[in-house]
Amino acid sequence: MIDLSPPATPTAVLVVDDERTTRLAITEALCQIGFLAEAARSGEEAVQRFQEKIWPVVILDLEMPGIKGVDILNMAESIAPQTAFIILTAHASTDTAITALRNGAVDYLRKPSSLHTIIAAVSKAAKKKEEQLRHDQAMALLQQAMQTLNSSTTKTLAPSPPSRHSVASSLIQVGQLHIDPDKQHAQYKNKSLELTPIEFSLLHHLALHPDTVQSFTQLGIASHQVEMDELEARALLRTHMYRLARKLDKKEKTPIQSVWGRGFVLNST
Repeated sequence: MIDLSPPATPTAVLVVDDERTTRLAITEALCQIGFLAEAARSGEEAVQRFQEKIWPVVILDLEMPGIKGVDILNMAESIAPQTAFIILTAHASTDTAITALRNGAVDYLRKPSSLHTIIAAVSKAAKKKEEQLRHDQAMALLQQAMQTLNSSTTKTLAPSPPSRHSVASSLIQVGQLHIDPDKQHAQYKNKSLELTPIEFSLLHHLALHPDTVQSFTQLGIASHQVEMDELEARALLRTHMYRLARKLDKKEKTPIQSVWGRGFVLNST
């Protein structure tokens, strides 16, 4: 039996479709069962809405006048890196489905699809993102607890380690790197870093796990909220990781180092 219930935490959903009837019907149905659904009637409006807030789930029509759905998918890495896209299109084919899924879509539905099918897809995507958020929060708390324990057992032998994540504040410090997740801001050696959303997500994840090698799969979950195998994640992220490392410092001095065959590590010293 398909679970049509929304996740425990109200989830924002953006319905992007130039067909008024379809757009309003899906938005209304989602609102009735507890989602925080809103609508955008064009690709241009959707891009504007992405700048206003984070949308965990987006239902996206591929064929629209102006900015098409496939264009939005191609831009998603920079404008909506934390969004799960569900494609809904009348112009369905195997090629378009493969292209959409390769570009980051989590589901692909053909028009006409029943509201039952659409709601099931949204519920699945939203709950998966909620589970991932809980996982990330649990890992962050575990890392924090381990750092606190390590500090307590070694405080008579050595000064406090340079890495910390305070409960009272979301500010993170690893060596000379400072991150403010609330403001999406990072600086290294007192110099502000100009990072893309993907780069910030990767750096934030590494800072939560200093001196610990993070695999491409782990980094992919942190940056895209999607589980990928190691080869797929490596192909997707290696350019981002290279640019991120170089933005911190020159190749031989950057604290982000590649560990051959395993992933990347953020060194605290």
